[in-house]
Parts: sequence; structure tokens; C-alpha cells
Amino acid sequence: MVYIPDIVDYKPFYIQAESDSVAKNTIEWGLVAKVNPYPLLPNPKQPYSNSWNDENGDEEWCEKMFYESIEFTVSFYIKAFDSEGKTAKELLRNQIDDFFAYIRDGEFRIYDSYNGIGRRKVRYAGYEEDQFTSRNDWAKAIFSIKFKVNDPVTRMVLSNKSIVEK
Repeated sequence: MVYIPDIVDYKPFYIQAESDSVAKNTIEWGLVAKVNPYPLLPNPKQPYSNSWNDENGDEEWCEKMFYESIEFTVSFYIKAFDSEGKTAKELLRNQIDDFFAYIRDGEFRIYDSYNGIGRRKVRYAGYEEDQFTSRNDWAKAIFSIKFKVNDPVTRMVLSNKSIVEK
């Protein structure tokens, strides 16, 4: 059994595949979003420019600005207990594998209830295991998932269980 903690005032982290009409709370995989230092604004890309030797400054084309992608990391916590004839380690690995299968291909949308920010054109960009502990009949893991946002300007919101454009 994957342990789903009852956390008072927990603010869920949602992910919605492009093919789905409903967002999934990471708690559905037993994953508690632990830390999310999310950047509020993107950095601009350098505009096209000329630096003329006989003029001051640069001649820049910035009628329409473009922005760099955003990368951020979310830390997750998961805990499992032996049950259904499976060890806690197996259950934990199965839940993480199911989560990975959902995010590994293509783009998706995310919404973080804690900071009220959602984004589209997001992809999986990496994994780092922070801690794994196994004792008797339970196992827990803390790991980080890196996400890359390729549309850093479109804000998304959670509406009727779906992540939609603001």
C-alpha cells in the first residue's frame, strides 16, 4: 500500500497530459510535492542587434521580445508499506514508474496550487534521487524532477479540474 498522508492545508501539484481533459494531482501516484522554488518571470532572449562603430549604443530590434525557456525542479516524497503480496520497495518503484510513464513522452501542462502558477508546453528534463530509506515493512523516497517550460509567458489556471489558459 502506498501511503497517502493527510496533510492539513496541502497545496497539490497537478499535471495534465495534452491528450487528457482532466489534470491529475500527483497524490494519485502517492507523490507529495515537497518543494517548488518556481521562477515567476522568464529571462528575455537577446534581441537581434547591430553595433555600429560610428553610433552610440546598439541598434536593437525589440518590437516583439522573445523569452528563454524556464527550468525548475520539484522535490517529491513517497512512502509505501508491504501489502498485496508485494514489498514496500516494489510498490514504491511501481508508483514512480507509473508517474514516469505519464510524463516521459511529449509535452504536458502543470499547475502548482501553492504559488498559483500554471504553464503549458512543459516536458520532463531530469531526475535526481535525494534519499531512499527502507526499513522492515516500509520504504520511502525523496527525489527531484526537473521540468522544462518552453512557453514561459502563457499563464495557465486550474478550472473545473482541467489546466487551461488564463
